[in-house]
Amino acid sequence: MREIRAALDAGTFAALYAERRTTLGERDLDNPSVQPTPKPRRARTRGDYEVHASPLGFASIRHASSGEIMHATNDPDREAEALYVEQSALRRAGRPLVVWDVGLGAAHNAMAMIRSATSATAPVTLISFERDLDPFLLALAHQKEFPHLRHEAPHRFAVARRFASPTVDWSLVLGDFRDNFAAAPTPDVVMFDPFSSETNPELWSLALFTAMRARFERSVELFTYTRSTAIRSSLLGAGFTVARGAAAGMKPETTIALHGDDPSFTAHVRLDRAWLERRARSTARYAADIVDRDDLDRRIERHPQFADPLTGADAAR
Repeated sequence: MREIRAALDAGTFAALYAERRTTLGERDLDNPSVQPTPKPRRARTRGDYEVHASPLGFASIRHASSGEIMHATNDPDREAEALYVEQSALRRAGRPLVVWDVGLGAAHNAMAMIRSATSATAPVTLISFERDLDPFLLALAHQKEFPHLRHEAPHRFAVARRFASPTVDWSLVLGDFRDNFAAAPTPDVVMFDPFSSETNPELWSLALFTAMRARFERSVELFTYTRSTAIRSSLLGAGFTVARGAAAGMKPETTIALHGDDPSFTAHVRLDRAWLERRARSTARYAADIVDRDDLDRRIERHPQFADPLTGADAAR
């Protein structure tokens, strides 16, 4: 730089440049600048799933083949707490619970139950049923967008397929739910959250609901996000008592199915004869697997919850 300044003052810079440019160029080749290596971006896809950024400010998992998005319109953590934890009358009873988590997905429901168990007075046995762990593992790799997984439980669960603490024992049953639920401990609470009946019709069938109810050996609460007349009809046809669940986003209500006569169930508002009359006018009251529609109609008409004069809000009071 001193030589350049002197050459500029003397008016000889052009000559200096001609003399030195080759030498300086060789030095640059011998000593190239080192650029920091950028960190590789984490893949936003895994198997048939991808991270979906909602314009509402939260992330979800999208099933590429069907286009279905898990929790597309509702904050997944808030929905998990409102539908699958806060509504449970049995959880508030303060006794040990067995909880079935049907459809682990990105583990929003499981983590909501684990968070609630830390302040519970009795331990929770949580059993997650899933046939494909890719949504869970994809979400776990993107904790910035899925903050509910910033907890030791999902990390240990991902490696050992189990997590145990003084308040919760969380385990995995991998495979088709239909093939595996019969061998699982009888639940007190079922968080029923598979893909929709359009994408996953086999898990919304009358046959499966009937088999599940036959498996239950004590009072059970089943919570699910749908309010479909067809699905409610199948639950009633399987022998469940069906009640109105909490609102979820744009849905004014969801669905609760009850087995048994636990006294705490009076907290749930059952479907009444007014719903039955609306069902009769519906053009979408049968699920795709219903073969004998007349038989299903008879089962629903004769269901004890519609014969009881204290249904709906009266029963809740």
